[in-house]
Amino acid sequence: MTRTLLYKILLTSTLTFFTLNAAFSQESKALEHFVEAENLRKGNKLIEAIDEYTLAIKYDSMQEQYYLMKAKCQVSVNQFNNAINTFEQALEFFPENGFMNYQLARLYMRKDYYDEAIEYYDQAYKHLSNSNKSQRINSKNQIIMILFKEEEYDKIRPHINDVLSLSDNNYIALYYSGKLHNMNGEYEKAVEDIKQALNFTPNNNSQTARFYYELGYAYYNLEEYQLLNSVIEKANYGSYRKLVAKLTPEYKYWIAMCYYQIYDFDKSTNLLFDALKQDHSNVKAHELQIRIAEVTSDKSEQIDKAYMMIDNLQDKHRKSKIYEDIANWQLSSQLYDESVESCDSALILDEYNYNVKYTKAVALFKMNKLQESIDVLNELVNYNGLDVKTKAKYHFTLGIAAMKNEKVDLAINSFKSAKLDKNFKIAADDALTYLDTKKDSI
Repeated sequence: MTRTLLYKILLTSTLTFFTLNAAFSQESKALEHFVEAENLRKGNKLIEAIDEYTLAIKYDSMQEQYYLMKAKCQVSVNQFNNAINTFEQALEFFPENGFMNYQLARLYMRKDYYDEAIEYYDQAYKHLSNSNKSQRINSKNQIIMILFKEEEYDKIRPHINDVLSLSDNNYIALYYSGKLHNMNGEYEKAVEDIKQALNFTPNNNSQTARFYYELGYAYYNLEEYQLLNSVIEKANYGSYRKLVAKLTPEYKYWIAMCYYQIYDFDKSTNLLFDALKQDHSNVKAHELQIRIAEVTSDKSEQIDKAYMMIDNLQDKHRKSKIYEDIANWQLSSQLYDESVESCDSALILDEYNYNVKYTKAVALFKMNKLQESIDVLNELVNYNGLDVKTKAKYHFTLGIAAMKNEKVDLAINSFKSAKLDKNFKIAADDALTYLDTKKDSI
């Protein structure tokens, strides 16, 4: 019994010796390949170095440095997919390596694989030490920016809170916090965040334009127009110029003018009211209000006298012109059925009068006979010889009718065509923006 036990002890010791010796031999081989890889890397022989790092990992897969240096070389020679594979292989053994998670997230960002980037940035935030505070903050800021890009707004706030828990003066997180508050109609909170962010932003107009725009947007919606005027010029740079223009009374005036021209006096009046609330001294807005009042005033006496004139006229051209005037007066007076009848009477006398056909199309639209209105407008936009402004007006009206009739593609194409004239470009762009935000519900 004693001899058997001694034999077992000797056998176990011998096996342990050989196992340790083999392991030591494997580690030794791995180290040799790693040293050779490092020498090749320093000599800028990166492809050869990658092969040596691969062999080092083969003999010893539990050395983080081997994976890191291999991936570094792969990135240097633009083997991004291979670098991703290397990091994923390493994270099977070292899932809590924050730096590897961070680098893998950056590689996925390069390929626009946003879901994967978010996953690994989040892991990096969890596992990076506090000594890597800047990388932890950047991980969350990257997630915030991805989620904004992907319009996943309901997922953003917790990540903003994570950043601000590490650095309450991080102007990037504060900016996106303010932007998110603006989107949610929480304008006072937006003001608070953006004003705090501006205490820490670089003093560069092109860089701070987006901050001042969000601040101005909040003031605009709070109807704090004096405060809006104090900051809006600081946002008027680069791509923000168009957005800034939308916060001005002039913007509303030009759109109001377009709706005035297509007989939508209610829409025009509302826009003018908003413009004057922002700047009561706007002379052009007051003038357009007066014109709307004149056009929509009672025209019954004029209409009666015009009919008496027609009864005493023989000249077809003059009779057609008077019917045209009557139709316009009736349209402005919301007498839409009568307006259509007057248009038809005018067209019997002058079948190619495109102004009369346009009045008829608008009257049909007002009567909610949308397809009939669209048919007339489609005919009009194909007329030869129309000046650019008139054709743009017809395209814009067609866009409005198509939008109401839920013909989205026709509406989009019509508004795009309306942009050919500068007078309708602003209103057409505004309508296209509306369509873009509401397309899922139309």
